[in-house]
Amino acid sequence: CFYETVTANPMYYANKLYLNDKRVVNLTLPREVTAIPAYAFADCTSLVSATMGSGITLLNDQAFARCTALESVTLPSNLQITYRVFSGCTNLKHITIPESMKNLGESTFNNCSSLQTINLPDGLEIIGSSAFKGCGQLQAIEIPKTVTMIGPSAFSACNSIKSVVIPSSVQEIGGWCFDCCRSLSDVVIEEGVNTIGWEAFRQCPIKTITLPSTLTSLGEIAFADCASLISVYAKPTTPPIATMRGNWGTWNAFYGNAVGRKIYVPRQSVDAYKSASGGWGLYAADIEPYDFE
Repeated sequence: CFYETVTANPMYYANKLYLNDKRVVNLTLPREVTAIPAYAFADCTSLVSATMGSGITLLNDQAFARCTALESVTLPSNLQITYRVFSGCTNLKHITIPESMKNLGESTFNNCSSLQTINLPDGLEIIGSSAFKGCGQLQAIEIPKTVTMIGPSAFSACNSIKSVVIPSSVQEIGGWCFDCCRSLSDVVIEEGVNTIGWEAFRQCPIKTITLPSTLTSLGEIAFADCASLISVYAKPTTPPIATMRGNWGTWNAFYGNAVGRKIYVPRQSVDAYKSASGGWGLYAADIEPYDFE
């Protein structure tokens, strides 16, 4: 059965799924099933586990959204998922993404507040916007070296993540990507990344950050309100475009950093950074030469 909206599904109102007068707690789907329709099990608050047969290749929008008792999910190997499939599954703690996954859909695990571990496969290329937003118990994340795009708010408010390495394969770190990650103090951005979006690391307890030489665009408020940030090492010889918000650049990439914060740039580029528009020039007094290896 296909539902065009979440409220069209009777589970939205009933919340419990029964089969032959027995409440379904552990769901097993046979291999003959090839796809799970949108909203199929959304709001089924009695469901504790879900095992999907090897024939399933697609989970549609919000298929298991807000299954608040769901603890265990076994996914088949050849699977693609769409929008908010497990969003709001607040009791889900662990999950392994199948190796076939190329695009982790938007808001897939949004507000899975008990999620502690996630295994992302090599071969994954896109982490969708808000994919793990609000996963406050997520302890660590290892981004595969095949990922090229991390969408906006992908890990926003993941308050237990302490460190992250953005691999060289990533071209763009989306806006708000790690916004308000209250424990994220160790960030490595490898050579190859060219765009850091708006507010990408706002309010993170980062003390030092190195911007790769490949960076060409730095979004407004990217490292704003990082109150512990004391050292910025900017490797690009040409100042990246740095956007601002507000009159006179009140909100810019480094607004609200630690008192005495310094910005170290290539020795031959000091004048270029000090005169650059879009925010760098605001910190002319803080810019110092540095000899990068």
